[in-house]
Amino acid sequence: MKCNPSCIECDEESIDENNQHYLIYQINKLLQEDNNICIDKCIDGYYEENNLCKKCHESCMNCEKNSNDTNPNCLSCKDNKYLTNDSLYCVDICGINYYINESEKICYKCSQNCEKCSRGNIEDNNYCLTCDQNSKYKYLLDRSNKSNCVEVCPNGTILNETLIKVLK
Repeated sequence: MKCNPSCIECDEESIDENNQHYLIYQINKLLQEDNNICIDKCIDGYYEENNLCKKCHESCMNCEKNSNDTNPNCLSCKDNKYLTNDSLYCVDICGINYYINESEKICYKCSQNCEKCSRGNIEDNNYCLTCDQNSKYKYLLDRSNKSNCVEVCPNGTILNETLIKVLK
């Protein structure tokens, strides 16, 4: 049986579908985990860990794993997928409480008590469109540059019961 030429030694315990043994890799090389090929650098869809190139989640184009992470984090997604700012993988659609930033292909979490929003939770620029009706902050206080959910209507405003929206 023949060793893969990209590796320096064979490991008798590992045999691939072509009856080739290999697992011990060259100095300054990385072993690609799923096909046991020794390479210089991990390719797209893989991340480096302990001299191995391990496969990212299937939805990720690129990922990385920090020393204190248990799973790798996606850095970019495959086509037609969105990265979530608090997730380990990419999604087809952003869920409730998220806003899609199409140019960045990222789902941003809405502010607390906001069910739907636009412009995501980016500093103070969050624009709440609807409030979580299961929250005590279920009334939408709509302002020209920002809206948020409130528990009661502030002075000088009235509640529009149809829209569940506070109006001036």
